[in-house]
Amino acid sequence: MRMRALTEPERTPTLRSVCPHTESFPDAETFPMPISVPQRRRLPLLATRIGALLLLGGILPGPAEAGFIGPTNYPAGQYPLAGALGDIDGDGDLDIATANWGPNTVSVLLNNGDGTFAAATNYPVPERPVDVAIGNLQVLDNFPDLVVANQGGSSVSVFFGNGDGSFATPTHYPLTHGATAVAIGNFNGGSAPDIAVTYGGNSLGILYGDGVLNFAWDHVATGTFVAENLSVGDVNGNGHLDLLAPDFYSDSVMIYSGNGAGEFLGPTPTAAGMNARAVTLAHLNGDSMVDMAVANFGADTVTVSFGTGTPSYFQLSATYPAGDGAKAVVVADFNADNQSDLAVANYNASTLSILNGNGNGTFAPAVHHSYGSKPTDLLGGDLDGDGDSDLVLVNYYGANVSVLLTDNSPPDVVFFSGFE
Repeated sequence: MRMRALTEPERTPTLRSVCPHTESFPDAETFPMPISVPQRRRLPLLATRIGALLLLGGILPGPAEAGFIGPTNYPAGQYPLAGALGDIDGDGDLDIATANWGPNTVSVLLNNGDGTFAAATNYPVPERPVDVAIGNLQVLDNFPDLVVANQGGSSVSVFFGNGDGSFATPTHYPLTHGATAVAIGNFNGGSAPDIAVTYGGNSLGILYGDGVLNFAWDHVATGTFVAENLSVGDVNGNGHLDLLAPDFYSDSVMIYSGNGAGEFLGPTPTAAGMNARAVTLAHLNGDSMVDMAVANFGADTVTVSFGTGTPSYFQLSATYPAGDGAKAVVVADFNADNQSDLAVANYNASTLSILNGNGNGTFAPAVHHSYGSKPTDLLGGDLDGDGDSDLVLVNYYGANVSVLLTDNSPPDVVFFSGFE
């Protein structure tokens, strides 16, 4: 078995010795506001002058490099492992939630509307939360709710939202083994969303919602995969949601094809890279099929696979170097050229890699930024309402989140008639 020594935290009970429960946080504890000052990253003047000369001379440069304002760091709980974005308080902007391994809490950071965030409010959950998802599970109130995967507590916690950024007392749904990932989607064609759960290291189950306050459990499959990430999407174009779980040990992504009635076929493996960690679905090459990007922790790469519309689902297109310990990947347009780019969070290197898209499903070499402190997750969305895609790094060692606001304002161009 190909396996390189891990230097990241593993989501198994042995992690208790790596990340001891050293602090206990009461419900709704408030942290102080961050003191870090955002910085605007611009191209140097020489590069700007060269760019102006190339344009004047009729030579078009390649894709513009993404620029960011920040990072601005906001405290969360100790050892956050995963995060999610959603409009938790119903004010029209994206808020942040993190699952914190150390204090057994979930942190909620509400957006002020401009991409800055209020101090975190922390809610206790059963032992060792490892993943969190945001979605509206009650069809009558239209308020976003929280779902938390608890590995040590062998359960799934559901926090029903009050619509103002606060939550009712959670309901905990027991599992036979520890949960490793959660995702929200309507898998049976009912009136309300359901909750998909990976648990026990190799099992998949669904909590089917009735749209009120109740869920019915169904074990879907037991396989050989080890997944701590779940993605939801229609990968075969049949109009029904499928589930994708990256398998750390087989270097592949396991695909469970849904029939819209709560039943799944599979798993069907599709090739990825060594120690596949996270998968993101997006349109990358301009056709109608959904494509896939996978962060591969052991290979320090991101693999891109194009959707085929066939029973094999995907065809591996290319593998691109990222950073040491590629842990999570986001697809968005970060440089305002209307092409999909890749952002990769690298745990071992504590960096963010940006790969600019060429518009045809291929990508430029990665540009690395020294952001984050052992990031374990990466979130993408418009945080400040300017139409650009921003990023949030969930930092395991930093016990915080790093907010990066995309800056696509044009650089200062200096025109001159000659060289001195």
